[in-house]
Amino acid sequence: MLNQIRTFAKSKFAWLLVIPLIAAFAVWGISDIFTGGSGSAVVRAGGKEVSIRDFQADFEREVQRIASQQGGRFSAAEARAAGLHEMILQRAVQQTVIEAKAAELKLGASDTLVGRDLARIDGFKDPVTGRFSDDAYIEALYRNGYTRASFERELQKDIRRQQLIAATSSAWVAPEMMARTRVRYGQEKRKLDILVIPYAVVADGGPPPTADEVAAYHADNTDRYTAPERRAFTMVHLSVTDYLPTVAISEEDLRAEFDVRQASLQQAETRSVLQISAPDATAAAEAARMLRDGVDPANVVADLGLAEPTVYTDAPREEFFDSAVAEAAFTLDVGAVSAPVEGVLSWSVVRVDAINAPAEVTFEDARADLQRSLAEDIAAGKMFDAVDAFESARSDGLTMSEAATEAGLFTMSFDALDQRGFDRDGVRVPQVAASAEILNAVFESPENFESELIEVGDDGFAVIRVDRVEPSAVSPLDEVRDRVRAHLLAERAEERLAEIAATARERLEAGASLAEAAAAATPNARVDFAELTRGASTPDVSRALAFQAFGLGLGEVAEGRTQDGSLTLVRLGEIVPAPEPSAADLAAAQQAIQSEIDDDIARQLAAALQNAFDVRVNRNLFDTAVGADRDL
Repeated sequence: MLNQIRTFAKSKFAWLLVIPLIAAFAVWGISDIFTGGSGSAVVRAGGKEVSIRDFQADFEREVQRIASQQGGRFSAAEARAAGLHEMILQRAVQQTVIEAKAAELKLGASDTLVGRDLARIDGFKDPVTGRFSDDAYIEALYRNGYTRASFERELQKDIRRQQLIAATSSAWVAPEMMARTRVRYGQEKRKLDILVIPYAVVADGGPPPTADEVAAYHADNTDRYTAPERRAFTMVHLSVTDYLPTVAISEEDLRAEFDVRQASLQQAETRSVLQISAPDATAAAEAARMLRDGVDPANVVADLGLAEPTVYTDAPREEFFDSAVAEAAFTLDVGAVSAPVEGVLSWSVVRVDAINAPAEVTFEDARADLQRSLAEDIAAGKMFDAVDAFESARSDGLTMSEAATEAGLFTMSFDALDQRGFDRDGVRVPQVAASAEILNAVFESPENFESELIEVGDDGFAVIRVDRVEPSAVSPLDEVRDRVRAHLLAERAEERLAEIAATARERLEAGASLAEAAAAATPNARVDFAELTRGASTPDVSRALAFQAFGLGLGEVAEGRTQDGSLTLVRLGEIVPAPEPSAADLAAAQQAIQSEIDDDIARQLAAALQNAFDVRVNRNLFDTAVGADRDL
């Protein structure tokens, strides 16, 4: 919207002419784009972006996924400590630049393609019928933190990216020996002795700490209790949204706008088209012959070894990314099949299945859009009038507050907010926290300094004055006493759990039975046995601990944690070799290796595309999305 506002303003206010992957770091070299940034997106590239809401949801899904693999004990703080947030950022940048290039090439993802891919996802199928189930679909989305709209939007993006990536994919097939080694690696098993020490044994943390112990812990851990710098400030804020309620549009105005825009409002011709891509003109010609003979498209691609057809449903000309294909599709009559078409990425043949003639849009059809568009234009004009009056008053020597009064604007005061927009009680102030532009200005300005006009989001402006700066300082013990006591008790509980585990581990490594080791540790310990592959887990043995177990020698011990904080010790009892791989397993492994090679190529493609687009990462919004420093 801001571009429209600027266009609107140029004639009247010329003075306003004024964002699996650790290895990818070495390839990308994108440290120079990690800026403080401004705007409302975490990542921007080539007109595409990842909003803070979408990035936060992606981060939370990854944390939950890993937590489920590790028995449920994996927090956002642990994810940040492990660098997971940076890896997700790398993935977001990679996907965004590929999406930007796909959009530049006008790659499309029709509803038919989305529906086809949805129907293929096993998690969305009815377990009895094996067919797509809307109920299973909605339940799976709910479990994974998606709405129908958000998931299908991401699937459309993925289809467009895959269309681009498919052009760079490798034709190399993994040797059978490589696939055999992978299958045997994955199917090898370990028999484990398991001893679990419940966290409940130490949960109370022992005797309550004395006042002196609490004070000493506070003094020894000042970094943990250091409050961030906070600033009090005054702000004048204007946005188009603020002025929308003041706008009244007459019927005459709406009809006049319709008369001006009528030609551009008409709906273009659309067509339903089947497209089959081929590696060369000969294969395309054979596909065209078979289609004209009435052969089912699924049989055409199967017989010729081609990729599945692309189906466009009621698509306008601009939805076809390849202009040569579009030209053929919009030249033929219904039912006609084209000659081979040489496109940007491959040869193609198209069949026109339906034609929808251009449709006239009536005034009533366009009324709602016209109402909204006119209201936004008028509200933008009112906002710029107010901005003009405000800035004129400031140029006459009035202070920010005096100029706001002169222009009929309001000032807002905020007391002691940190750089994430949280107040002293840890409460988020949405109006400030959601705007990196405002927070940047507040924390980059000296005390008692009135800023210049700041663009806020896509449709607003602000001016700020910093009234008071509270430097970062250690919080007095009286303010954080309860937190200090809780941290001290938790630390003692962990120390006690480690002592108990050390005793049990010593017995296990000495060859004692599980029962003997458990008795030596605590009466509440429990024992179990399991036979696991590398990727498996149980409620007591997380996936990470299972992987550790595969690095043990016979009789050696490893430890991990469960969802409720209990500590698990596993001792390797026996190595179970993998059976001879089946033909199906070998084929699946070869396909997996092929996919990984294609992923590597995709990363290289993304690295190259980064140089073609202005990639920006908003570090402030990134930190907010992943909760960095939230424990301060």
